Amino acid sequence: DECYRLRIPVLRPDITSSGVRFTVATDSSGKRTIRFGLGAVKHVGSGAMEAVVRSREEHGTFQSLEEFCRKADLDSMNRRSLESLVKVGALDDFGPRGSLLASVERILHVAQQEKRRKESGQTNMFDLFGEYVEAPTNVVELIQGDETTSREHSEWERELLGKRISDNPLHTVAFGPKTTAIAFQDELEEKPDGSNVGLVGQVAHATSRRDRNGKPYLIAGLELLGGKVELFVWNNIYQETSDLWVEGTLITVEGKLRNNDGKLSVRAAKAGLFKPQGEELSSHEAGAEAVVEPAPAATATTMEPVAEQDIPQVETDGFEETALPEEVVLGSNGRNGSNGFSENSNGNAANGDEKRKAVLLNLTDTGNASDDAYLLKSAMELLLEYKGTDPVYLDITSNSKRVRLEMPMVTTKFCPALEGKLNALLGPGRTRLI
Repeated sequence: DECYRLRIPVLRPDITSSGVRFTVATDSSGKRTIRFGLGAVKHVGSGAMEAVVRSREEHGTFQSLEEFCRKADLDSMNRRSLESLVKVGALDDFGPRGSLLASVERILHVAQQEKRRKESGQTNMFDLFGEYVEAPTNVVELIQGDETTSREHSEWERELLGKRISDNPLHTVAFGPKTTAIAFQDELEEKPDGSNVGLVGQVAHATSRRDRNGKPYLIAGLELLGGKVELFVWNNIYQETSDLWVEGTLITVEGKLRNNDGKLSVRAAKAGLFKPQGEELSSHEAGAEAVVEPAPAATATTMEPVAEQDIPQVETDGFEETALPEEVVLGSNGRNGSNGFSENSNGNAANGDEKRKAVLLNLTDTGNASDDAYLLKSAMELLLEYKGTDPVYLDITSNSKRVRLEMPMVTTKFCPALEGKLNALLGPGRTRLI
């Protein structure tokens, strides 16, 4: 509430940028803001969030839900804590809240799988390349959930953060033109009993009752910044303003303040819709989220990932084999084509007048790190044994994905003898020219 008084926006928690505690941030327009801390979310806890933030600092911003599952330390995370983070929008970068809530068990399952793999010391073929090549992660397919509403978001924020952060009409008061009406609870508390006051706030609830004469009157709760005050709207005012008392409506009220041992109430003498004066507020001033641009991913320097795609798996002589379309493969120069080469009518690779070809090895991650390492090392030794200038590429299949890697430090001279040895080592059909 003090931030609103000082006209400083407060942003929702964000798993990709929030700290454990409240932090100072800068929005896309360069203005200073306050980012809600992850540890302040109810049912989550600072300890669990310290581990997540530490993982993010060590491995970089989570660019996707899969990266979050793989990189974040979720040892202290359970269903309730993850649901709380989703409800307050901390994972909004990864999908709609309804689908994320429906997929909480699936998200935790993938994270636990990755944790068990690390603890068991199990590695895969991509680990052989160190940090240069990142292994494909099981895609977290979100379950289609019910679409959530801004009203649900507000209620979740009120429950789990103690404050409404997004879509709060009271932000219009905080960031709008100055008004003489009281919008903050503590300002109202400073007024003496019996004072005539003007208020601006949001209808929190309203209950219609009847007096001794059978005439209807209203008891309503008016939400202010920092608290709530009870309103009594007698029959004559109620009849004139009956359409105002809808939950969520931003209104102004004038009346007499009553302070009964610290319990504040106002007897309304006048009420109406609140209409800010001056120019229309920008989306930022109304409390919109700042857009955070993710940092670009680091690029490999000695291994170059060329293409990745989902593939169907078909058993062929004990190997998983599919064809990777040549036309979708990217060359090391980042352009479409067959790795920067073209084929002439004879099927030979050519670059202008100069004939050129590349060797492609098809490998599968078996889950046995020592066997995979031996196979890869043996294949590289064979290639280097035949000295030449033919480039070498690897197609590595893992987790139902195939990634093509360029090996810029390895070249060879492809010939029938080399092809025979590679077939004997890797199996038939695992070596070809492109």
